[in-house]
Amino acid sequence: ALVGPMIDRTSSLTFLTLAGGGLLVVDSRNGGAPPPIVAEYDNTAIHANGFGGMQKGAVTPDRMYLNSGAGGTNLSESDLYSLRLPAFPRAPAFNPPNTPAPTVVFSSDGPGHDSHGLVLLDPQAKRRFLWAADRPANAIDVVDTTTDTRVGSFSVVSRHGADPAPELFELSPGGSHAFVTLRGPCPLTGNIQGINNSVGDRPGVAVLRVGQGGRGGTLVGIAPIDNEDGSIGSCAPAG
Repeated sequence: ALVGPMIDRTSSLTFLTLAGGGLLVVDSRNGGAPPPIVAEYDNTAIHANGFGGMQKGAVTPDRMYLNSGAGGTNLSESDLYSLRLPAFPRAPAFNPPNTPAPTVVFSSDGPGHDSHGLVLLDPQAKRRFLWAADRPANAIDVVDTTTDTRVGSFSVVSRHGADPAPELFELSPGGSHAFVTLRGPCPLTGNIQGINNSVGDRPGVAVLRVGQGGRGGTLVGIAPIDNEDGSIGSCAPAG
């Protein structure tokens, strides 16, 4: 069960995350149908329900960041992995399984975690810092991509919303703000009954001001999006 394709900037490699865990890396430029697999990972190396991916800039060595966590086979987890792009061959060559070994940047296990969107900050500094959204934690993890380490996190809870449930990012052209989609009380997809990892209180788009060159941020406002169905009394408890 394929979840998401992450394509490198040269369109040479596509990283395909799998719902049950693991990863397939295919040679996108090969003319085969389907394109040939050049690397594969099992669910001990890359955990279940990977969703997001983001390539570290054009400097050597380029890296692809991938996450995993939450979903039907991985209920409460947030992981981030780093893979070196130069270590992958072109077809017909292929790597042994689980090679190159992914760097585990961080792993947050237990109730209240769910990996989601990723965004690279501070373009003027060669996109040094990466933000990773954790929906039920209402938090953004901050990663220093020069060392592949988590250097902090910050909350998106504010007077604008007590449970925003941050999801997917986009960065403004100048890098001063990031925009993140939010889940509401009746999420259409991705929620787990009894855990409510996707449930939030303010559906819409939040505006985050980037601070400290990407080391932190502040939620400065929410543009609400509502489409209420009066026939639903309460959907969140049932998932």
